Amino acid sequence: MNFYTMPHYVVQPPNFTNPKTRQAVQRICKATFACLLTVATFLTGEPINAQTIQFTSTPVTTGVENVNYNYSLSGIISNNDKLDFTAVTIPSWLTLGSGGAASGTQVNTTTMNPVGGVAGDENGNFYAVSNGATTIYKITPDGTTTAFATRSTSIGTNNYGAIVVGKYLYVSGYNYPAGGIERFDITETNPTGTIIYTGTAILSMTAKDGFLYGACYATGKILRIDLSDNSTSYYVEGLATTNPFGLGFTASGDLLVAYWGAQSLVKYSNGTISTVLTGLPGNATDVKVDAGGNVYISFSNAKIRKYTPDFSSFIEVSGTTTRCWGMTLTASGTLIYGDNLSGNLFTLQTGATLSGTPSHKDVGQHNVTIRVSNGTVSADQEFVITVTDPNPPVVNVYSPAALATGVALDGTLNLSFSETVVKGEGNLYIKSAATDEILQTIDIAGSSVSIDDNVLSVAVSGLPALTAIYVTADAGILKDVNGNDYAGINSASVWAFQTMEQPKSEQVITFVADSAVVYGVADFVPSANTSSALAITYTSGDEGIATVIDGKLHIKAAGTVAITASQDGDDDYLAAVPLIQQLTITKKDITVSLNAQPAITKVYDGNTDIALAKTNYTLNGIINDDDVRVTGTAVYATASAAVSNTVTVNNFVLKGENTGNYNLTTAAGTVAGVITPKEISVALNASPAITKVYNANTTASLQAENYSLSGVLEGDEVNVAGTAAYADKNTGADKDITVNSFVLGGTEKGNYTLLTASAVVKGAVTPAALTITAEDKTKKQGAVNPAFTFAYTGLAGNDSPSDLTTAAQAQSTALASSPIGYFTIAASGASSDNYSITFKNGKLTVTPAAGDHLKVWSSSVSVLQIRVYAETAQESSLTLFTATGQPVIVSPMPLQVGVSSSTMAVGSLAPGVYVLNIQAGNFKESVRVKIK
Repeated sequence: MNFYTMPHYVVQPPNFTNPKTRQAVQRICKATFACLLTVATFLTGEPINAQTIQFTSTPVTTGVENVNYNYSLSGIISNNDKLDFTAVTIPSWLTLGSGGAASGTQVNTTTMNPVGGVAGDENGNFYAVSNGATTIYKITPDGTTTAFATRSTSIGTNNYGAIVVGKYLYVSGYNYPAGGIERFDITETNPTGTIIYTGTAILSMTAKDGFLYGACYATGKILRIDLSDNSTSYYVEGLATTNPFGLGFTASGDLLVAYWGAQSLVKYSNGTISTVLTGLPGNATDVKVDAGGNVYISFSNAKIRKYTPDFSSFIEVSGTTTRCWGMTLTASGTLIYGDNLSGNLFTLQTGATLSGTPSHKDVGQHNVTIRVSNGTVSADQEFVITVTDPNPPVVNVYSPAALATGVALDGTLNLSFSETVVKGEGNLYIKSAATDEILQTIDIAGSSVSIDDNVLSVAVSGLPALTAIYVTADAGILKDVNGNDYAGINSASVWAFQTMEQPKSEQVITFVADSAVVYGVADFVPSANTSSALAITYTSGDEGIATVIDGKLHIKAAGTVAITASQDGDDDYLAAVPLIQQLTITKKDITVSLNAQPAITKVYDGNTDIALAKTNYTLNGIINDDDVRVTGTAVYATASAAVSNTVTVNNFVLKGENTGNYNLTTAAGTVAGVITPKEISVALNASPAITKVYNANTTASLQAENYSLSGVLEGDEVNVAGTAAYADKNTGADKDITVNSFVLGGTEKGNYTLLTASAVVKGAVTPAALTITAEDKTKKQGAVNPAFTFAYTGLAGNDSPSDLTTAAQAQSTALASSPIGYFTIAASGASSDNYSITFKNGKLTVTPAAGDHLKVWSSSVSVLQIRVYAETAQESSLTLFTATGQPVIVSPMPLQVGVSSSTMAVGSLAPGVYVLNIQAGNFKESVRVKIK
């Protein structure tokens, strides 16, 4: 047989009271089920589909109109897969959410004492324990808030933790360093607490597998209480003494501990303590983990954070709550927390929720099917939500309204209800407000009473005139469709009004006058008549356009205005129906003319436009002192400065508060105008300074970089000329320079007037370049040096060498005994502040004394130094002979005019006397030479 066709069963162990016994039975059941799977695999050759899935939440099957409905979904699957919930069938007023709520919902209707620990039971009731007081509050699902019990102060006046396990509410006590835990039976009314533990201060609590766990704030330990016999032991020891406060188990059984002092979160797993989070925003007070693995951490000075299972990110979920002492996560996935500051309790759905608010139209039964699935197997939960209507119909609108006057003597009384109504049994009563006498009794079943959906109409006639009356109604004369009785009217102040007086004759108003006038018309009486011949009163629908003064219509602006004619009536006539006539006030035509005087004038600005001033024109036809002006751009014939210039205006535009009352008929105008030169100024620039090179006089021409013009329009070609006069001619870096004769120049100079007459600035005179050259000289060998002279290049004006501070000097290394050759004449010595002096050397040529041309000597044992003097440039040949006339060295030597030098290497020759011979074009000579 195919094992997959067999029905699957989920084995549920008995609900043993002792948790230890229950855990043992659960282990046996799991092992037995595993054996069955093995046998099934052996019989069929295939593994059985062991996935079993089911809902673990109980549907909320009732709803109330206009009251929020909330059902938290939960399910379980045998292999711990992630479960998804989907809505197969839900009414439109419900929404299925899967990610949990982003903020809490207040559940209490009455503000409580500052809230400490909070808890919730399986029936949807919530509990809030006062912190610093002894009251424990109970909040029913509809928000009703009452005192439930009074806790003992023997284990501490403060409370920070509460939890419901089974039928008991456990409340922690704190009185540092002492404290304890007190237990209350929630099935009782006003139960008396039983203290099950005393010792150290206990803060947050949590429960798991039949054990209650408490955070020992003063000792850094986690207390464990076996709820089967209230025996105690320590589950965790060795925690940091920085105040463990909050406790919460993960799905895998790890215990999370929130630290107050260290502002951190740690995990206890298999005997190991590790840090999970540090640097939390405040002092942590509690920690809880939902079915999705999300971690909630509360604080005494920050909003509750919801962390993802891997702690990679968080969101804040407590709205404005920033001080929460304790939280509880119910079996249905509802996180409960209190706001210590406001004294309120909030719930936050952490998993899938079905929520919404039914309206009156949703009263009745609604089929719901929710599916839970892991993607492979699924289970459906089908149930019916019955929305009830416990609210009787109420009146939304009374007609006539309460305290109304002038109610017709014959007419209809109407009541508009909050919902559809039907007739019940009883009467309505019309009574006199003065005597409480019943004037009329109206049976709800009578023909004068009708109902249209939610509107009750009562036809009445013959009401007394000018009488204050009120209406009452029996309870139950109307019902809503769900049988809720209308409460009726039993007070004289609910629906009271006054009737009108007896009818009078009617009168009719008619207009006979024209419906249009021109602005500026004299005050007039609108022509309207009434059939009663009574005096008519006129009112204006827009006081800004027309107003009524002493019965006459005074026009204030052009436009259209509703003029209402009314007549209030008298003892014989009713007030007339007011009649409205639309009166049109058209604009008044006016003209503008340009004034010749004062002339339209502007200072030269480079363009031809100028805005009209009020003195440039005259408006003709203005009424009284109306604020009306005209604008327009006047255009000159030329942009240049000129005494006579034609100005044309082509685009007049009306401006002013009363512009809308006029129509300008003038299109254009022409008049003479003036453009005056623009005033400008010149300033000498300190940088770059006015500078000249010394030239023996005190003036210099002004350059463009020496001054700045202020006020010249961009693009205009305007410059200034002038002669800068120095205080003296000599060089210096800080000299007074005066310009007294500025003159404007440039193509646009006629458009400007120069205001500056003179200016003074510091300037500089720099030294002129002077070159002093020592003039070349010649002397015979053996003669003394000749007198040296100089050539001067760069002397300014009439300056001469004698104007120098010190005279030039010259020196030469040549002596009377110096050989023929060239020697430097070095120039130096001259100085002057007005000149930057450069010296150039001259040349002293030493020639042979007696016509000899050849001079030779040894500069070393291996080199001969040779100098030859020649009157003209020519070729020559040097020959070195031995004493016996044998040539040993022959070398050519080109000769220049004057002295030519050369060398001859003789290191390879034997010591002795030799003869050096030169053979030139126009001379030859020989000299004896001794080589060592």
